[in-house]
Amino acid sequence: MKSESEILYNQFSRAKQQQKYIWISSMVFVMGAFIAVLVFLFFWSKNVVVIKENGQVVSAVVQSREATFSAMAKHHLDQAFHFANSFDRFTYKKNQAKTLFLMDSKSANRLWSVYEREGVFADVLSKGTLYEARILPESIQVVGDQEPYRVQFQGIIKVDDGGFITTYLAMGKGKLIYYTPSYPENSTGFFVTDYVQKVKLYDKEQD
Repeated sequence: MKSESEILYNQFSRAKQQQKYIWISSMVFVMGAFIAVLVFLFFWSKNVVVIKENGQVVSAVVQSREATFSAMAKHHLDQAFHFANSFDRFTYKKNQAKTLFLMDSKSANRLWSVYEREGVFADVLSKGTLYEARILPESIQVVGDQEPYRVQFQGIIKVDDGGFITTYLAMGKGKLIYYTPSYPENSTGFFVTDYVQKVKLYDKEQD
C-alpha cells in the first residue's frame, strides 16, 4: 500500500505532466496564429505598387509597410481634399478648422482666398449653397521614396445652389510629409504642403 507521501508525489507528477502538455499546446497555438498572420499580411500586401523618382515601377518584393503607407497616404489626401472643399453655412468654419490639421495654413488660405474672391462663401452664408467634394481614388499618385513625397490627384466638387447642381473637376498637386499624429483630427500623421488646385467644369464625356 502506497504511503501518503507517495500518493501526493504521484499527484504532483501528474499535475506537472498536465501543465507541460497545456504549455506545449499553448505554444503551438500561438505559433500557428503568428504564422497565419504573416501569411495574411504577405498576400494582403501583394498588390502594392511603388514608384521610383524616375517613374519606374519597383518589382513586387512587397512588404506590409508599403501597403500601410499607401493606404494611409490616400486616406489623408482624401480627407484633406474633402474638408478643404466641402462646406455649407453650418460646417463652413468647422471644416476649415479640420483642414488645418491636415494641410499647411499657407496652402489652405491660398485655396480659400480663391473661393472668397469668387463670392463662394458669401453665397454659402446668404443663399445656403452647398459644396460637397470627394477625391477620385484611382487618380491618386504618390511619387518618391522619401519625404517630401510628390502627390497629385483629381476630385469632384458638386455645388448645390437651391437644387441646381453644377459639377466641377478639381486637379490638385502638392507635397506630403510625415508629421506628428493628432488623434482624432489627424490620425495618419501625414501633412499636405505646397498644395495648389485648379478647377474646371466637369465634362462627363471624360469618364
